[in-house]
Amino acid sequence: MAAAEAKDEKVRLNYFQWKPEFDKVKPYELLVNVPDNFPTRNFTFNPGEVEIIHDMRGKEASFSLDRHGLCVRNDPLAITILDKQTVENQYLPGVDKLIRRVLEDVAEVFFFDWRLRTSDSKKVESSQEGEYLDLADQTKHLLPAEAVHIDQSPWSAHQRVRYHMKERANELLPRRFRIINIWRPTGHPVEDYPLAVCDASSLQGSRLIAADHIRRDYQGESYYPLYAPGYEWYYLSHQTPDEVLLFKTYDLNPSGEAVGCPHTSFKSPHASQAAMPRESIEVRALVFSGE
Repeated sequence: MAAAEAKDEKVRLNYFQWKPEFDKVKPYELLVNVPDNFPTRNFTFNPGEVEIIHDMRGKEASFSLDRHGLCVRNDPLAITILDKQTVENQYLPGVDKLIRRVLEDVAEVFFFDWRLRTSDSKKVESSQEGEYLDLADQTKHLLPAEAVHIDQSPWSAHQRVRYHMKERANELLPRRFRIINIWRPTGHPVEDYPLAVCDASSLQGSRLIAADHIRRDYQGESYYPLYAPGYEWYYLSHQTPDEVLLFKTYDLNPSGEAVGCPHTSFKSPHASQAAMPRESIEVRALVFSGE
């Protein structure tokens, strides 16, 4: 079977919109029930200029986590059932092995989150009870995220270590640690809403806006880049369940290179109206180097 031909996309991605009030009031999003008429988010997104999303197909081997903050690896998906027990007992151990194959200096891996996503809005609505989706239930599907973001700011990354590693945090924080997202389709190749990831080395000089994200049991902080020319965006066309995209959302890297990758899904202008909904699983891991 002939290899698929690389196909770049030209799209307008959704970026954080700056308002003068943010000089005095921090952007926030509340992922909890709030009183009537209280805004759950005080910021918005709008499309930026048309950008080229370069297809990595055929060039997968040229990307590395240290240099670009992203890479692609072949890793057969060994599970077909995506319930909590199967994911945690069978899938995550395989992800641990994959991380250790990709990175040479791994002393410890801690998985703090995994999520299922689908572009089938009916499937998401069927798993939702009331106005808010229960984010504590990882088996409930989320829609693809369609705004450019970095999951963790440096403050939030350190907070993650303190929150999850508890009394061991003081021992672990002096080491280099990374937060890595391990993303792949499930069921079938991606036909629409692929994941686009920005080469972290192209972010130099960009402006990143910190925003609070408040859940019932946790407060985090994400980064939102303002639109700027010069970002280098990539995706993997027709990504299959056996192709894994790994990218960094934070790296306590002594060199300061490729600290974290903005990312977002996007609707392909070339997708067929009959395209199958995107189905995917993502895992977030704290990865600690040795002393």
